Amino acid sequence: MDVTYIAYAIELEIPVVTDDQDMTAMAEVFDVNTMSTLALLRIMLDCQHVTRQTVGSLFEYWRHITDLPANFTADRRRLFPDL
Repeated sequence: MDVTYIAYAIELEIPVVTDDQDMTAMAEVFDVNTMSTLALLRIMLDCQHVTRQTVGSLFEYWRHITDLPANFTADRRRLFPDL
C-alpha cells in the first residue's frame, strides 16, 4: 500500500504524512516530500484546527498504548517544547 500513497503524492504534488521509516525511505527514492505526524499536528494547531489540549491528549494516548511515532521525543521537543 505504501507505494500507492507515494504514487498519489507524486500525482497530486503533495507530501506524504508518515512516521513509518521504511515508507519515508521509499518516498526519498521517488523524491516525494514527507512530513511527520507531529509536523502535521503543529500545522493544524497553528491554523486552529486542533487545540493544545487535544494535541496533549493525543500524546498521552500514544504513550498509554505504547505506540509513539518514530522520532517522537525529538519532534515533540522541536515542535511542541511546552507540551
